[in-house]
Amino acid sequence: MQPLQVLLELARHPPVYRRTVGLFERTWDLIEKRSMLAVAAADLDQVVAEYMQRAVRRIDPNGYITDPLPEIRLKISVEAIPHIIYGMCELAAHLLWIAEGRFPRSFHKIAKACARSSGDPYDAFKAHVGDLTWYFRAREIRTEWTHFSTSFVGGGLDQPPRIVGKAFRGNDAKTIVQGRFEMETGDLREVAMAAIGAVDRIADFVTRARIVPKLDATEATKALRGVRDGRFVIEETTMGQVLRELGLA
Repeated sequence: MQPLQVLLELARHPPVYRRTVGLFERTWDLIEKRSMLAVAAADLDQVVAEYMQRAVRRIDPNGYITDPLPEIRLKISVEAIPHIIYGMCELAAHLLWIAEGRFPRSFHKIAKACARSSGDPYDAFKAHVGDLTWYFRAREIRTEWTHFSTSFVGGGLDQPPRIVGKAFRGNDAKTIVQGRFEMETGDLREVAMAAIGAVDRIADFVTRARIVPKLDATEATKALRGVRDGRFVIEETTMGQVLRELGLA
């Protein structure tokens, strides 16, 4: 079970739901955003394949016209990924704030604090989640394509596309991606997968470091055990048993 699914299962129990308002809803939203990013990253190969197979019409020995739609679809996919990453990170920040009020509701502030090694609670977070360079990379690309320019697809007819970004953004958004940049779609997929891995570790951090330690294992709750004769089967249990079933105790 993915860490976000574990957290969602835990968050629906009344002892957690009542004391951590909004945890279930934000976890659900984060699962949806993670799924969007995973599909967008996986779809890149198909979008690139369609781009490579686009229709070409020669207009003279040295010139040609291509069908614009495959390139437009490629640019949509490419620009969507840093946007989804940014949104996913903001939801993750809100999740952290719900579970531990000392975290700001801004992932950028969290990432900058981790870069400065700002002590508790950031040291524990950084040790659990790891490097956040992928975030700064995605954020700077998103800043360029959201506020200043758009992506450009380079490469010849028989070459894989090169994604080109301009450099109109401010210097504060050029710390990792400096100036004009070029990349392959595989580079963008790597950023997406790094973001997914980090969000999974954030969910695990919230679960193990911020939710589970506050629970009373003897507290009563109810567990859904399936469906029988068209009705849900609900069983009385304890939070300790729930934690054991989720591999958290």
